[in-house]
Amino acid sequence: MHAADDLIQQGRLARFEGRVEEALGHYQTAAELFREENEHLRWAESMRHVAALEVELKRGEDARRDIEAVLVAYSAMKVDVLELANATRVSALAAEACGEHERAKTAWKQAAELYAEARLLEGTIEHNREVAMHAHEA
Repeated sequence: MHAADDLIQQGRLARFEGRVEEALGHYQTAAELFREENEHLRWAESMRHVAALEVELKRGEDARRDIEAVLVAYSAMKVDVLELANATRVSALAAEACGEHERAKTAWKQAAELYAEARLLEGTIEHNREVAMHAHEA
């Protein structure tokens, strides 16, 4: 197994067990390895997890920076609709963490459209809940 894959597995386990800071470190190191090996898609997937963990750790600015880099990378490659939807969802969470409610609302709408395109009800439900929560801010 690839060293970065080991780190991803360790990150998943740490996250599942609530060791979010440790999980973040594993994903960041895996992303660095993927970048060094020019595995752009794997780098972006890892960085999506980094950004999500940064949101959990209340590091909104870091999350926003990292997820924006992921979305830029995705725009330069062909990615699965579900992967793009997940990244857009993390972008919405990062915007919320930064207090950017309009930006979050737009990202939630985009994520819902992508989840619907992927025919995933769960993402659509999460979107609808988030839009309802922010409706009073409009």
